[in-house]
Amino acid sequence: MNLNITCKFCDLKDFEYQIVFESRNFYTILPRKIIGSGYFIVFPKRHFNSLEMSIEEFEDFKESLEAVISIFKNKFETTEYNLFCNIGKNAGQHIEHLHFHVFARSHDEEYNPLDKLNKQSLINIPDQSKEELISKVTEYKKLRIISAQE
Repeated sequence: MNLNITCKFCDLKDFEYQIVFESRNFYTILPRKIIGSGYFIVFPKRHFNSLEMSIEEFEDFKESLEAVISIFKNKFETTEYNLFCNIGKNAGQHIEHLHFHVFARSHDEEYNPLDKLNKQSLINIPDQSKEELISKVTEYKKLRIISAQE
């Protein structure tokens, strides 16, 4: 990581307790903002802001996405999801570091998380406490272990 870059995703100390899964090139974290019950952010360890990934990075991205889908299946009983990425401020990007939002979706969901995003600013969505995040991350990591053993 480039220490000269001021970026929330480049400072491990800022999010290390939120990490649910880590591959060689990507982190998968539980976001601080509560947008939906099955919501994760996947982003590269290397700082860049385009879709120009190496083959190895793309393979790691797929591995990270498979880890998220495993959690969706075991915790939320679904393998359906939304995957999206905003690149650039005009596209709605708040952190200029490539990242993907992944939302679990199911037929019996309480609300569409994309509607929540469209109706209110992320600024107005409360942050989960550090303790809440650590508790959920621990639960999701256990689900990954169980899934890997199956």
